Order: sequence, then C-alpha cells, then structure tokens
Amino acid sequence: MKKQKHEQAGCPIDLVLHVIGSKWTIPIVRDLLISARRPSELSKSLDGINPKTLTDRLRDLERWGIVKRTAFQEIPPRVEYSLTEKGRELKCVVEALREVGERWRADFNGTKSNHYKDCSHCAEYLNGDDGGCPVARESSEQPSLDGSPL
Repeated sequence: MKKQKHEQAGCPIDLVLHVIGSKWTIPIVRDLLISARRPSELSKSLDGINPKTLTDRLRDLERWGIVKRTAFQEIPPRVEYSLTEKGRELKCVVEALREVGERWRADFNGTKSNHYKDCSHCAEYLNGDDGGCPVARESSEQPSLDGSPL
C-alpha cells in the first residue's frame, strides 16, 4: 500500500502544521479544550466563522482523529464535538501560544510603532484582556500540564 504524503514527511513539525495549520483550527481546539460543544456553541464563540468553514474544519479534525463527533438519538437530534486523547495533546501547544501572545501583546503595546495601534485586527488582541480567552480562564483555575501554575 502506498504511504500517504503526511506519513512520509521527514519533519514532525510539518506534520502537525499540516493537521492544525488551517485557519480556525486552533480556536476550535482551544474551545473544545474547555468542554464538548455543539456546533451552534462553537459558532457563537468563534465570532466571524462561516458555518461551512466550521463544518469543514470539524470534519477534517474528525478524520485526523483530533475531534470526536457524538450524535445523540433524541428529538430534536443533537450533535456534540469533543477532543480525543490525541486532540487533548494539543493543550500544551495552545497554552504555549497563549503565553507567547501575552508577552507579545505587552511588547507591542509598549512599541513606538503605530501599525499595531492603527490596525483594527491588532487592536482587538492588543487592547483586549484574557476574559475572551477560555484557555486563559481555565489556566488561572488549574495548573498547567506539568503541574506548575501558568
């Protein structure tokens, strides 16, 4: 049987980036780290995501074994998505991104460059607090994966 391209990749970082590098994937994983979610809950928490994009990302993550889809046999039907064990391995990646983002936000807020102040996309992140980041809220309540506080 012919190996797929991702199995032949020499660099493990390239493999992970191939799986989680699509737009919206990390925010989806971030939200699912907190708890299982219905698609409508994810759509509300991921401001600006197109419903088709959300469906496509969830299907991709399910195919990669990152996300598990559970359909409940009730009326009306209900579907929830949660992280698999493989998906929960990404917690340290999401925590590391948050920590770097906090340092960068502090650095950029102190910069003389006006780009970060004039760019509405940058301002959204640089002027916000961690109240919008569910991983930051969870991290303040629980120790990190290695047991140390974040």
